[in-house]
Amino acid sequence: MLRVDALAKVRGEEKFVEDLSTPDLLYARVYRSSHHHARLTKLDTSLAAEVPGVVCIITAADIPGINGFPKYSQDEPILIPVGEVARAKGTPIALVVATSQKSAQTGLDAVCAEYESLPHFFEIGPDDLSNKAGFGILSSHKTIFKEIDKAFDASDVFIESEYTTAFQEHAALERETVLGYIDGEGRVTVLGGTHEPHWQQRWIAGALNISPENVRFITPPTGGSFGGKQDPWPHP
Repeated sequence: MLRVDALAKVRGEEKFVEDLSTPDLLYARVYRSSHHHARLTKLDTSLAAEVPGVVCIITAADIPGINGFPKYSQDEPILIPVGEVARAKGTPIALVVATSQKSAQTGLDAVCAEYESLPHFFEIGPDDLSNKAGFGILSSHKTIFKEIDKAFDASDVFIESEYTTAFQEHAALERETVLGYIDGEGRVTVLGGTHEPHWQQRWIAGALNISPENVRFITPPTGGSFGGKQDPWPHP
């Protein structure tokens, strides 16, 4: 069986979101935290707003609805407000919107932020979950072993080994890009690579504080997912 999108993708003919455009297109670049774990104490966008071509700068204060992803990721705002905590390096703080990619990048470089660095760690040992609770832990699970020694004694074969595996990031054919516009019926319309458009519709509607019926989400051909295209960001 030949996949319906196989030839277009291997020939480089497929149109992903980044290949699409609309009239009077604006470009957004994301200002991100440079710390692994820090409280945002100050955010100054005044110089960025003066850059030629910059149309607006969007911060957490501009989100009219839910600044987060309920029932998906706890303590993760869409954009970090001043006074709140960024729990990963690269956490989004602001969007610089401009008439060109160059202007957007220049505006991004003019954003100034100050942080209060907080403790962080990169390895999890047996005692770390209890000793460092709250330091960026998404969830935890408890496993209870009962009479395990009796089970071992009654087993015919006992195999003990040690396994390691490396982290591997999703490698998709397309970059994470979003295209948004207001359609002819006045709906907020968003195009983005995802395999869960119904989730994206709900999060976008929640962030904008509008009815889901006023949000249309379109999934163009997706250049691979491996789980990476189920995340909310950057669609809202």
